Amino acid sequence: MINYTHIVEVLNIIEAIFSKSLSIGKKYNKLVESIDANKKESVESLNLYAAFVENNDSLIKACSKIGFHFRVTNAENIKTDLLNLKTLLNQLRDNSKDVSISQPSSKTLANNYKLFFKDSPAPFTPQLMVNLQEEAEHDIDYLIKLLESGIKIFRVNCAFGNQLRWKKISDNFEKAKSHSNKKGQLLFDLSGNKIRIKQLPNKEGQHLQLNSRLVLTNSSFSASNLTQSVKDLYTITSTWAGSFSSCSKGEIIRFDDSKVIAQIEESNKDYVIARVKSITGDYSQLSIGKGINMPESNLPSSGLNHKDKKDLPFIINHGDIVSFSFTKSVQDIENYYQEIKKFTKLLPPVVIKIETCKAVENLHEILLACMRFPKVAVLVARGDLVSECGWKNLAEIQEKIYKYTRAAHLPNIIATEVLEQFNSTGLPLRSEIIDLHHAKKFDCILLNKGTYIFQLINFIKN
Repeated sequence: MINYTHIVEVLNIIEAIFSKSLSIGKKYNKLVESIDANKKESVESLNLYAAFVENNDSLIKACSKIGFHFRVTNAENIKTDLLNLKTLLNQLRDNSKDVSISQPSSKTLANNYKLFFKDSPAPFTPQLMVNLQEEAEHDIDYLIKLLESGIKIFRVNCAFGNQLRWKKISDNFEKAKSHSNKKGQLLFDLSGNKIRIKQLPNKEGQHLQLNSRLVLTNSSFSASNLTQSVKDLYTITSTWAGSFSSCSKGEIIRFDDSKVIAQIEESNKDYVIARVKSITGDYSQLSIGKGINMPESNLPSSGLNHKDKKDLPFIINHGDIVSFSFTKSVQDIENYYQEIKKFTKLLPPVVIKIETCKAVENLHEILLACMRFPKVAVLVARGDLVSECGWKNLAEIQEKIYKYTRAAHLPNIIATEVLEQFNSTGLPLRSEIIDLHHAKKFDCILLNKGTYIFQLINFIKN
């Protein structure tokens, strides 16, 4: 026998979700005002999904009392799912036999997908993007083979190389497209304010050891100016141009995707002294260019560095897509477009990478800011997310970004170590197959360069 009190309880929660979504809309009213009217449906969907997440547990428990197992089939259709549940419950309450269920009708995501990828979406058939190797500078046949294998987007990491090398890649890419008669897009990924290793000790035999101390300096400080008490420590010069004064004792530093982890013991404006707390395997030797993450330190930074601004005109002229790194706020996105508009009136497709805890914290407003512009996709950068937010939170963060971008009707991309073992050995790990299943929900998968890249592409497609 149906308990009508429990039906009313569920209906009240649904009403609370819609009411909460309106409150969220008011919270971000200034952002929403600047979004085109044709994207209001996406704004409503995102706000509604955020409200649903806050009330999800209570809704599921209330539904279970009347024998319903409720789940959102797709965050993109959150409004339809909630309204259908409301319709069913109203009809049960009123003993109506005429049950009318709505089907999802939004085409916004499909339209945004076509604008960005220049292709039509297909379920569980993501677009494939690949990191370009040095071969792209001199081997046109390599690019032709990638195009013919089904790769649609080719990523150039602007943290490495220079405009002369990128020009060679761009020229070869155009020749490869012409020869193969295949379509493809060249993505230039700006380095952003990622801190990297600029210089390492040149003393022979000097390695990092567990519990040993190290010195991390900013880019302008000379190791020769270190005091005598720390002069003999393993000294790393970073690309960070700012001050370390905001760093505090006890904060963590992660080198090269957490392969080496150290804890700060002392800090001043020029450098920090830290003790090595963890070394992965025999990873006692770092290398120049590898990343440094300081997730607990409040280092002031914006989304674009001096090099990015210098590279942007070249990228707009020679690339198809611009990718921005280490986005943390709405202001970062506004800064990106201010810079782009200095060089072109025709806004290119843009990728916004989510790779810090701050970006995850500000995800809702970042997605609203993305809606203000055409042809925007959001990338889950799992490598830096692990270093910034920790291993234990990665799966939850990945799922959150996936669902929120779906609710916002924005194309999404997943990156970092998808079938990495397969790519290097030709055989996948069992866990990689599970990871691929989740990755194929996304609109695009970024693959790393590797020995078995062509076999890998064929494996994913089939």
